[in-house]
Amino acid sequence: MKKLIIVILSLGVIGNCYCQSGAEILDISAEVNYTNKEVPDSIMSKLYIQIMLTSQVFDGDSAKAQDAEVWYLDVLDNQMRFKSKKYLIYYFRGVVKQFLKDYTGSISDLSRCLDLDPKYGRGYYDRGLSKFRLKDMRGAIDDITKSISINPDYELAYYWRASAKIELKDYAGAITDGTKGIQIQPRYAGNYLVRGWARIQLKYKDSGCMDLSKAGELGLDGAYDLIKQCCQ
Repeated sequence: MKKLIIVILSLGVIGNCYCQSGAEILDISAEVNYTNKEVPDSIMSKLYIQIMLTSQVFDGDSAKAQDAEVWYLDVLDNQMRFKSKKYLIYYFRGVVKQFLKDYTGSISDLSRCLDLDPKYGRGYYDRGLSKFRLKDMRGAIDDITKSISINPDYELAYYWRASAKIELKDYAGAITDGTKGIQIQPRYAGNYLVRGWARIQLKYKDSGCMDLSKAGELGLDGAYDLIKQCCQ
């Protein structure tokens, strides 16, 4: 199980990117002085895009990526006094805290985001991810299920819900979620991985190993470690 969790947590991290500092990435100070002054939404929207790119692409162990996220957090904290009723401020601050492994702080901000906009599906999704990291699998499943009810076509939501179900030994449920994620996006390796592992746990070794092989074909190196462990 430990090997699977390592593979699960490695998904979404792409290479060892060269990461500029936050100021270099956006150079927000060149457009407006954000200190003690409200930054226009047109500028903040650029910041949001950069936060998402950094969180999804940059290597979380990179010192420069972390520097960028710390810088984003400083901007968001500074802007909170002006935009405290805007749910996206709380959402993105929650995402930044998640990246910095402050999962409790992330959950707090994302909960505030959802208080302001209870229909914001990504808020539930990311709060579920932070709960997953804190080993609150039932809480993660509940939040991700709410996210899916709002946006049923996001393949990563099924991957993470399946991963949480595997932790609770609900292998049949994990297979269902993995299959749904594959139907939505057949080229996302993660859903083959979780479905394959769940099938193997239910003694469907041949189909499970085929799923792990497909995950490997799609570029997930960790799938081959599981193949060596389970499919020989």
